[in-house]
Amino acid sequence: MKNHQKNVTFSIPADMAGESGFAPDCEVTIHTGENLLAVVPQEMTAIQLVQALNSLTAVSCELIHALRAACGQCGGCQDGCPFEDAPEPDAALSREVREELGIPQGHKLRVEVCGDVAHVSDAGYEHDITDVPAALLEALVLGGTCLGHLDELLISGEVIYHG
Repeated sequence: MKNHQKNVTFSIPADMAGESGFAPDCEVTIHTGENLLAVVPQEMTAIQLVQALNSLTAVSCELIHALRAACGQCGGCQDGCPFEDAPEPDAALSREVREELGIPQGHKLRVEVCGDVAHVSDAGYEHDITDVPAALLEALVLGGTCLGHLDELLISGEVIYHG
């Protein structure tokens, strides 16, 4: 996870600071990741680090539970899960070629091969199962999450978590 420190001033409400164990007026470090801000005291003892890790684990479990609830249980497809070994994207196009074809930057590509000719077009979505990091995908499989429904949710962009 990237760690960005900037001169930013903000206040943590006293009741939240008390609940989290932050000392009054303590300096904090903000760790950032995609769709995440984690605020921790700038200086921590070993037990404070253990407690912070325990809290992060609890949040991770809550988020995994929300994803699992949205995807449902793997139904054990008769022919095996078609998403188990999802392939990497088949093609990449330069910004100029995407512009010429009218394919927005960031959209996935659809590749159809007819003989020795490949037809490349806009798949119409930005994310699919190939965007899930392998380690997380493996954890979701072990937890029995339906990867087919996960792929559909990634493609649709539907909001599935309401914290």
